[in-house]
Amino acid sequence: MTRDRAFALVLVVMLSLVVGVTGVIILDRVGIGRLASDSQVEVYKSHHSGAGMNELFKDWARTVKNDVASNLTPDGLAFEVKLPRDGLVRMYLGDAQGAALRKPRGLTEPALSAARRAARTLAASGAKAARGVVGTGQALLREVGPARVSLNSAPEPVLLAVAQASMDGDAAQQVVNAIMIKRAQGPIRQLELAGIMEEAVVKPDERTLFESLVEATPTLWWAEADVLGAGGRVEERWAGLIEVRPVNETSGERFGNSGPVLEWARIRPEESRRRNRP
Repeated sequence: MTRDRAFALVLVVMLSLVVGVTGVIILDRVGIGRLASDSQVEVYKSHHSGAGMNELFKDWARTVKNDVASNLTPDGLAFEVKLPRDGLVRMYLGDAQGAALRKPRGLTEPALSAARRAARTLAASGAKAARGVVGTGQALLREVGPARVSLNSAPEPVLLAVAQASMDGDAAQQVVNAIMIKRAQGPIRQLELAGIMEEAVVKPDERTLFESLVEATPTLWWAEADVLGAGGRVEERWAGLIEVRPVNETSGERFGNSGPVLEWARIRPEESRRRNRP
């Protein structure tokens, strides 16, 4: 991100944070905890922090033209914002679309039926849908987000279930093996999938079906926001799920009325989906 763009982002983001962060500051200052249960306070804080992060992410996404993947550092850092008194907020993002949707929707036939077959296969294997905003990142089923799964983060059992729901014979295992080998060398692009399917001699209709159930660029992301104090120590950590929806061709709106944040909650500083966390 260029210096000019980063400077402009900070100005916009500081305004965006007013709604979310101010509510939390006011809560802390007036000691509302004496008037309500701790759980009620956390719900209030989470709501207002989520609203602030909603606007914060939307502003950042506009500056990078919705190209999330290409604008992350190797450790997933999307952006950071300086706060008063030497405070800092760092936002990290990662692919959260590896698991299959437990109740597929938003697809047309025959893709919808295939997605449902894959979900049933995974459920029959004992897989449970991920709950909450923090996890190992290896869940096989999820409750929210799009029905398509990410080529670059889906665990092998998820890819195999989707492939077996899309094609016959040994082609499914061959395709999945090739994807896993290719993925070990670096992120797979959607165009590279065509070569994998050709080598596995997948029938045209089965190839089309499989390609409609996977995507190389995810639209569902996990997010972590670290709030650092003056000494650089993580004082608070918030986590959530963010969906970057397709641009509306009519209005040009990227996120719709509700915004991209699907879930948002405060977590313990020692919790994280990142491997290398402070």
